[in-house]
Amino acid sequence: MKLSFKRRIALVAAAAAGVGFAAAVVPEADAQAPPTVHPGMSITMNGGPTNLPEGSTCSVAAVGHDQSGRLLGLAAGHCIPPSKAKEVYTSNGPFGVGGNGVHIGNWVTEPTGFPDIYLNQPQNLSYDGAFFEILPGTPVSNQLPNGTRINKIQSNGPNWLQHFCKYGQTTVETCGWVTKTGSPFEGTPGVAPGDSGGPAYAVPAPNWPSGALLGVSSAAFPSRWADITNILQDTAQDGVSSFTPLP
Repeated sequence: MKLSFKRRIALVAAAAAGVGFAAAVVPEADAQAPPTVHPGMSITMNGGPTNLPEGSTCSVAAVGHDQSGRLLGLAAGHCIPPSKAKEVYTSNGPFGVGGNGVHIGNWVTEPTGFPDIYLNQPQNLSYDGAFFEILPGTPVSNQLPNGTRINKIQSNGPNWLQHFCKYGQTTVETCGWVTKTGSPFEGTPGVAPGDSGGPAYAVPAPNWPSGALLGVSSAAFPSRWADITNILQDTAQDGVSSFTPLP
C-alpha cells in the first residue's frame, strides 16, 4: 500500500518525536546509575561541610573485602558524624559543598571522634579508621584518579625516612618522607581538610602503578596518618578483620 506524501510526513514526525522522547528519558536513568567507588574519591555524610558540625566530607582510602566477604570501603573514623548517621554518599559537587549525592554504603564500624576544631571531643588519631559496606550492585575499583592502584597492605608500619605518597580530594597526590614513626605517623606530604580518610601508600616515586597501603589521612599541621595495622586491630572489635584491598 502506497502512502500519501502527507501521511509519510506525519509518520516521520511521529517517529522523530518518539526518538526525542526516548533521548530525554535515557540520560535521566543513567544519572541514577551508581558511581564507581574507588580510593581517593570524595564522600559526604549528613549534608556535607555546609551542615557542620553534623555534616562532613572525606576521601576513600581503599576498597576491598573482609573475612566474611563483605565489600567494604575504608576512610577515617572521624568522618562519621557525631550523630553516628550510617549513610555514606558521593559528594554532590567539589569538596562536598553541594551536599549528599548518591547513596553508596553504610558505616559498619564505630567513629573515633570528631575533630576538636568542631566539637570539644577526643579524637583518637592512633586508630582513626572506619569501614562502610558498599551497597550491592555498586561498581568498585582499586585505582586512584592518578592511576595508582591500592592493592596491598604494608603491615609492618612505615619506616623513618621511608618515601610515600598520599592522595586526597583536596590536595590530590603529594609525596615525601616519613619524619616520625608510630601511629599516628608524620611526614612531609601536605594534607588539608577534605583529604581525611584518603590513603597513605608506599611507592618509590609519584604516579607509580601500585602502592602498599600504610595508613589513613587523619590530621594536618603537622600531617598525620593513622597506621593501617592499628586501624585493623581496632575495627576487629566491630567485626571487621582481615581486610584485603582489591587485587
